[in-house]
Amino acid sequence: MAVDIVISTIGKIGEFMVEPIGRKFEYLIHYNSNMETLKDQVQILEEVRKDVQGSVDAATAKGETIKNEVRNWMSRVEGVILEARKILEDDAVQNKRWFNRWFLDLASRYRLSRESEDKITATAKIKVDGQFDNVSMPAAPLEIVSQDFVIFESTRLAIMEIMEALEGNIINFIGIYGMAGVGKTTLVKEIERRAKEDMLFDAVVIAVVSRTVEVKNIQQQIADMLGFKFDEKREQGRAGRLHARLKSVDKILIILDDIWDTLDLAAIGIPFGDDDHKDPENVNRKVRKIVVTTRCRLACNSMTTGIETSKIIHLNALSENESWGLLKMNAGEVIDSPELNSVAKKVCRECGGLPVALVTVGRAMRDKALEEWEEAALELQKPMPSNIEGTDEIVYKCLKLSYDHLKKREAKSMFLLCCLFPEDYNICIEVLVRYGVGLEMFKDVLTIQEARRRAHSITKNLKDSCLLLAGTETGCIKMNNVVRDVAKTIASDIYFVKAGVKLMEWPNAETLKHFTGISVMYNQINGYPASWDCSDLQILLMQGNCIEQPMPDGVFKGMTALKVFDQSDIISKGDPYFSRKLEPGFSYLTSLRTLIIKNCRIAAPAAIGNMKMLEVLSLANCKLLDLPQEIGELTNIRLLDLEDCHHSRKKLNAIFPPNVISRWSRLEELYSSSFMKYTREHIAELKSLSHLTTLIMEVPDFGCIPEGFSFPELEVFKIAIRGSVHHKQSNYLEVCGWVNAKKFFAIPSLGCVKPLLKRTQYLKLSSFEGLRTIFPYQLEDRDGLAVLETLEVSDCVDLEYLIDSEEWKMPPVIEQHQHTCLMHLEKLDLQCLGSFKGLCHGALPAEMSTSLQKLKSMRFFKCVKLSSVFASLELLQRFDELEELSVDSCEALEYVFNLKIEKPAFEEKKMLSHLRELALCDLPAMKCIWDGPARLLRLHNLQIADIQNCKKLKVLFDASVAQSLCQLRKLLVKGCDELETVVAKEPQRQDGRVTVDIVVFPQLVELSLLYLPNLAAFCLDSLPFKWPSLEKVEVRQCPKMETLAATVDSEENQSTPKLKQIKLDEVDLIPHGRSLNKFIQKYSEARELRNLINDHQSRMRGLTES
Repeated sequence: MAVDIVISTIGKIGEFMVEPIGRKFEYLIHYNSNMETLKDQVQILEEVRKDVQGSVDAATAKGETIKNEVRNWMSRVEGVILEARKILEDDAVQNKRWFNRWFLDLASRYRLSRESEDKITATAKIKVDGQFDNVSMPAAPLEIVSQDFVIFESTRLAIMEIMEALEGNIINFIGIYGMAGVGKTTLVKEIERRAKEDMLFDAVVIAVVSRTVEVKNIQQQIADMLGFKFDEKREQGRAGRLHARLKSVDKILIILDDIWDTLDLAAIGIPFGDDDHKDPENVNRKVRKIVVTTRCRLACNSMTTGIETSKIIHLNALSENESWGLLKMNAGEVIDSPELNSVAKKVCRECGGLPVALVTVGRAMRDKALEEWEEAALELQKPMPSNIEGTDEIVYKCLKLSYDHLKKREAKSMFLLCCLFPEDYNICIEVLVRYGVGLEMFKDVLTIQEARRRAHSITKNLKDSCLLLAGTETGCIKMNNVVRDVAKTIASDIYFVKAGVKLMEWPNAETLKHFTGISVMYNQINGYPASWDCSDLQILLMQGNCIEQPMPDGVFKGMTALKVFDQSDIISKGDPYFSRKLEPGFSYLTSLRTLIIKNCRIAAPAAIGNMKMLEVLSLANCKLLDLPQEIGELTNIRLLDLEDCHHSRKKLNAIFPPNVISRWSRLEELYSSSFMKYTREHIAELKSLSHLTTLIMEVPDFGCIPEGFSFPELEVFKIAIRGSVHHKQSNYLEVCGWVNAKKFFAIPSLGCVKPLLKRTQYLKLSSFEGLRTIFPYQLEDRDGLAVLETLEVSDCVDLEYLIDSEEWKMPPVIEQHQHTCLMHLEKLDLQCLGSFKGLCHGALPAEMSTSLQKLKSMRFFKCVKLSSVFASLELLQRFDELEELSVDSCEALEYVFNLKIEKPAFEEKKMLSHLRELALCDLPAMKCIWDGPARLLRLHNLQIADIQNCKKLKVLFDASVAQSLCQLRKLLVKGCDELETVVAKEPQRQDGRVTVDIVVFPQLVELSLLYLPNLAAFCLDSLPFKWPSLEKVEVRQCPKMETLAATVDSEENQSTPKLKQIKLDEVDLIPHGRSLNKFIQKYSEARELRNLINDHQSRMRGLTES
């Protein structure tokens, strides 16, 4: 019989021989090994995918943008895994019928073996491709929702109509129209908030259109909210890309605010109208809804696709009672007094029920006397100027009144300065500071830092007055378009504003003569006039144009009074990185105080030295060709910004000519970056800068620090010695050691950082030898780190303790002094410390009783001698505010928390009540998470528990601890070889009662139990469990697990009412309301049956081979 089988087998092989016989035999001979290899490769790939998905989830939780290459890789992986699983499923089918249909299946085995080899190669390649340094880009700006939104009856009805239309299946277009200032923008922001909160859509995006339609700007706003970037430059290409992206979202709401006329949605890339008719029965189940706001109903009508699918809503002004209530909310209850009531009602009527008018007038009139109310009423009754366009008369008069009641001239000047920017523009307050310094706007301030504080105070007051809005980017403000129109009208005699209006040519020079300010920023101007007499001009804003030619000398000659000039972001249509020189004509700008040229490739001429009055010079993010010696002639310079600059030459010894820095005797703020190669001479010159308050710099190495040099007591700094300050927070200090640590605070080169310690908020120390402890290691001023918020220490091979109490010797005179060292520390990150044993050697000194109490995040990575994170109860009690704890790759760690009560008089209290995230990974010696009575723990705020590769851990939680995990949302347990159960039931008390009779995880959404060879059950005892929020369960490679946990018999199917997905090894299951326990039990039985079949098949194969 065996001989017949062999002969038939050889004959069958000959029937489909296409390749050399040897190769055919290899496919058949290696069939089983190929299948096993493929199975292993798929398993490894799934683990890689899960790791990447974990990084993606973490980045998403932070609001970061996932890279397109990562998204594409995830899609490719999904396809490869599905194809590989199909091969493995076909193999399983072959195994079931291997004997009865041997000859027929031989061809299939050949095919599967060949396909498996191809797929093994594909999985190996895609696994390598998945090695990303990072999966995301910085977070998109968070949108700030107005906190001043008040829902009155009129707005409530409008909201109800809109939300009903959004929730229904018929309406796909909603138009909201109403007069300026009635609250349309505020209303749609509330709609956006509610739609997101109620999760009506997979994505909600909002874009501001404005009077001048900038298609690229609208496209970019939508792309930013969806988290992707355009590679295309042309509008048409971007429209196609955006169209495809929007159509890929199943349910999306698109809000287009402030439309002035019919908007071509197709030109932007928004699928609507005809796109939907291609799928009239909505086979693809796509939901796309559009909401627009406009001042004109005709704009709504022109964009609708049909009466049945559209809803037009008129947003009316507030009623008399609603108007009075809103005015009183902002002006105060005092308007109900007999003295003010009648005149306040006159003012209220003049506001015409418009929220923007009522709010701004109310806040302007708060705490004002009767006479001022009467004057306000008269002002509101006066006719409106005839030269204002696009703004309602009532709105204008109310906003003008609010402007007139600004107390300080500085506030009025800054308010008007904001109208120089385009509509809906994020106005950087720092830019306003630099403009204001150049215009000498800030009176009675001595330093730029004082001017900065003044500017922030002014913008806050303007926001409180509702004349400005919070920006959507950090450090920015915005101006409502209606308010901007009014501001432009108020400033129409002094400012010419054509910003962001697609201006193609330079305005008529004759019409600009009398203006003191001109803004033509972000247009498409490509040339200058030949000459220009503008002798009164003080501020000229030209950034964002396409001007390639140099400015003629005749133009500069006519601007002798110019104080502020911003020519940033000047690009070339042909070459976006073209080189340009600062025009020699700059020498005529003898009154110039602020010059800003950012994001360009430039060369500074010698003529720059003629600008003797220059106080602010910003060349940030420029590619510099050279800086001439004449830059030292800028003896009045107070702020020099060269941050993120780079040099066109690859090899550069120094950016500053010698003996230049020392000549800037008035310099207060110096911003530099890594390309600036500071020498010892440069740093020595910093000594002469007695006014220096802000410094950003990178020092290449210790050799560049002169002996005896000490930094001044800076207010703001980012300084790195052998490190980087890129994208770091303010008051950042990084020191990388290359000498013996005992010299750290002793040698002159490093003594320079001592004056900075008392203001340092982020301290990073790395690569020191001989450093045994951080505190109080030769620290003279023990209050020196009072404001430190983040401490990061890495690669210090000899560091044993953070604090050594035995070395904390205090002079008798000040022994009782409470020190503020580490009082504000919130984050501690300790990495790669080969000798580190613990946070504190001995009891914490009494003088540090207030230290470490604000710590919120702690991380320990590769501290191989650390045996316990919190070695005593007294130490653990200090960390009551701890929110995140990560311990990774600490080989000697036996437990994390020491809960043993060692003092008889110890006062028990619950600890770790704020802990939200706990990650314990690669801890091979850890047998338990805590040592001592668990009753001292209170983990009721724990949301994420990630326990991986803790080989000796047998039990995760006691039942009493598990019962307290009321906020736990995600539990991952992986690679814990000796783990037998996740939750262990506590023994009965002496009186016979059971402490815990049921455990409920009310918030647990995701449970993953992976590669746990000894796990028998989630809980071995009969303790019942409930998971009312559980949606996803994954159990993989847990061969001894036969059931999950007990449930209440009558409620077995109700213990997991929201369960959507069960994954058991490679099998994805949908529960359909069935019991989770039954799934696992059936799967366990099937697994045993499979094992029996496999054993039987192996014996049969051995029989046939013999």
